[in-house]
Amino acid sequence: MLRIFITIAVVAFLWWFLFSFNKAPAAQRKQLLTKFLLYGLAGGLLLLVVTGRAPWFFALVGAAIPWLQRLLVLKNAWNAFKPKSDSSVSSGKTSTVRSEYLQMSLDHDSAQMNGQVLKGSMAGQELNQLSLEQLLDLLAECAADADSQNLLTAYLDFRFSDEWRQHASFSGEPPAQASNTTMTQAEALAILGLESGASKEEIILAHKKLMQKLHPDRGGSEYLASKINQAKEFLLS
Repeated sequence: MLRIFITIAVVAFLWWFLFSFNKAPAAQRKQLLTKFLLYGLAGGLLLLVVTGRAPWFFALVGAAIPWLQRLLVLKNAWNAFKPKSDSSVSSGKTSTVRSEYLQMSLDHDSAQMNGQVLKGSMAGQELNQLSLEQLLDLLAECAADADSQNLLTAYLDFRFSDEWRQHASFSGEPPAQASNTTMTQAEALAILGLESGASKEEIILAHKKLMQKLHPDRGGSEYLASKINQAKEFLLS
């Protein structure tokens, strides 16, 4: 009976992880994986205690500690002498997307997203300082502007995954495509995090890096992906 219960618990836990991992935005998957490993370790220790194998496990850990310490020393020595590759250097680039109510920014290196309210009752406030309730009020407040709703929806997905939708009072989803308004060169450069005079290679590389983080197939935003594609097409044309 105990084995059946354990099997069901393990299968349910794995199903929960796979479902949550596929639904989570790309920027949050590393955090979710860490949480899964911690829960799995805690569950494994509990299982050892229940089955009476905990003393054997702790004895094995005690024997492994000296070897782990030696490996850590070797790893630190390797890192000290290992040559640094170009990929280890931070690009320091930030993408900016602006709408009537919001200005959203995305750090290329950390994939962290934040924004500032430009209009309405919460003008001047940073999005990461607002609670979920305040963000949902802001979402309702900017209902007249599809671009603002799309930007805020992308931020809510990034910060709260799909959980925020259970508390949302608005019906339906705002359009998931870029606005039909003509994009300017300054806007296109800001979206890709580039400066005036960027080469064709720089435009393509910036587009590729951003799409690796924001492509819908990787849990990103369809709206932001469409804006990134629009910016690339404008600059290359």
